[in-house]
Amino acid sequence: MKLLSDPQPGPPPGRLGWGPFLPLLLALLLCGMAGLRNWGSRGENLPYLGALVVWVSFLPALGWWTRRGRAGTAPIPFLPVIGLLFGAYFGWPLLVQDSFDLPTIVASNTSLHRAAQLALYGWLALGVGWACASPWVRSLAPVELRLEAGRTRRALPWLLGLGLAAMFARRTLALSAAWAQPILFLETLFQLGLGILAVASFRRQLGPWGNRCLWLGLVPAYLFFQVGQGSVAQLAYAALFVLFLAWGSGRRVPILALGFLAASIVLLRGHVHAFRSQAWYERSQEADAGVWQRSFLFVEIVAERLEGDGLQSV
Repeated sequence: MKLLSDPQPGPPPGRLGWGPFLPLLLALLLCGMAGLRNWGSRGENLPYLGALVVWVSFLPALGWWTRRGRAGTAPIPFLPVIGLLFGAYFGWPLLVQDSFDLPTIVASNTSLHRAAQLALYGWLALGVGWACASPWVRSLAPVELRLEAGRTRRALPWLLGLGLAAMFARRTLALSAAWAQPILFLETLFQLGLGILAVASFRRQLGPWGNRCLWLGLVPAYLFFQVGQGSVAQLAYAALFVLFLAWGSGRRVPILALGFLAASIVLLRGHVHAFRSQAWYERSQEADAGVWQRSFLFVEIVAERLEGDGLQSV
């Protein structure tokens, strides 16, 4: 009779992976960038405070990256994407420059230090609120968007046409305050029609010609149009609208697309003040140009600055 049995070997341990090391690697990278900055008197801690804002706000994106594809992962990474934008807006500028002067405001290091602290507190408060509300949000049934071919085909020309007409009217006509809000509402119809086309494309309900018109024509033109608004946030919101539709339709967004979007936002964010100085504050030809011409002006300013930095580094 065998009284004692040999212990059965357990399942082999899984790979640890890169997940636990990503926050540490990001912290080392941000600290290295902060050490290269020189904000002068009373600004020694500013780049490190900016690094902390970036690190904390990027943590949800790192967690989502390591858990993507697993069961229980939210189809739309809302908080990770908002965290990336938050860190890029409120922490990243302190890591890539040594001063922060607006065309109409000169910000002191003391006020910037206070602003960075408030940004950190604001993100922590948002994280706590999200954690408290997540169980209730997960209990809700997801919204299902049903597209009927006949009704969609009839509605799209009206949505796109009225939206384009409203955009043209608001930028070419002298409208009274009573007409401003209705026209702004009608502009959103174009984005609604664009979103319906995007969902149809993600569900493979558009033909090859329709996909080319959408992704090589309408979507790039719409995003380029947002550049001329002078607010990088408008471009980010428009791009996130398309990305959220892709995630909500069950499609995986290529990392290359996310990287290109992030690089575009960072580049435009670093030159937005030079653009606003020419297009908003100076009495020049650019100040009277339309939004489309301003978009070209913004891209031209970024290209000239990058070319100048490249020549200086040679």
